Amino acid sequence: MRTTSMEVYIYVTSKEWHKFAPEITDQLNQLDGVVNVSVNEKIKDLLMVKYEPESISALKILSTYRKNGHSGSLVGM
Repeated sequence: MRTTSMEVYIYVTSKEWHKFAPEITDQLNQLDGVVNVSVNEKIKDLLMVKYEPESISALKILSTYRKNGHSGSLVGM
């Protein structure tokens, strides 16, 4: 059975990143292979990214996130 999508979390360590959350989620949502990006409702410093591993890697998603000067790390791979 083939997995169509997976979830990974980005633990955000950038200060005041919530000011940029809409821009960040929009940018990541535009990547080919990303299905959905959302802020975790219980732990506000986690971005949940649902993606298709056949199309994009979790490391590529993190790299795109960091490209604009934000800091964070992958958890839940």
